Amino acid sequence: SEYAEDFMNTNNYGLSRMLRRFMPILKDSGHFLCVASSFGSLTKLDPKLHGLFDVSKMSVDDVDASTAKYLASLLAGTAAEEGWPSWVNTPSKIAQVASIKITARDPQWQARGIRVNAVCPGLVKTDASKPFFDPAAWERAPSPLDASRPVVELLVGGGPEHGELMQFGKAIPWK
Repeated sequence: SEYAEDFMNTNNYGLSRMLRRFMPILKDSGHFLCVASSFGSLTKLDPKLHGLFDVSKMSVDDVDASTAKYLASLLAGTAAEEGWPSWVNTPSKIAQVASIKITARDPQWQARGIRVNAVCPGLVKTDASKPFFDPAAWERAPSPLDASRPVVELLVGGGPEHGELMQFGKAIPWK
């Protein structure tokens, strides 16, 4: 929890600020893409907390409020007893994907043909990722160039996916 505030400020409130500022100035038929993680799914969260990320009726401001609730619980030492995962990255990525899903369903962006997605490139073989992963998994990981191909295909090729967390060309289930 020592760097959780900085983590959430960058990953979550930073995304919210970018959505608020960049969505209105994107060109018609543009694309907003957030690099997230496969942890950005409600399947990684205790079901009793799912209501905090109900994308069918929430706003991005509501997601920020849920993020603040998590952060307050973490700093108060009550997060575990409330059912939050022990790793700060999980609720952070869930909040990112929730914000993307909410933004994608906004009729003003849909009318302008703006596509909004989150993408998980998976484990990428870089010097920065090496210390965090099993050596065998790291060796099998794609290079940055290979990992970027599905991301570029999503941007260039379009497809029916909108408001989804995509990995390797497929949507990761939200629930």
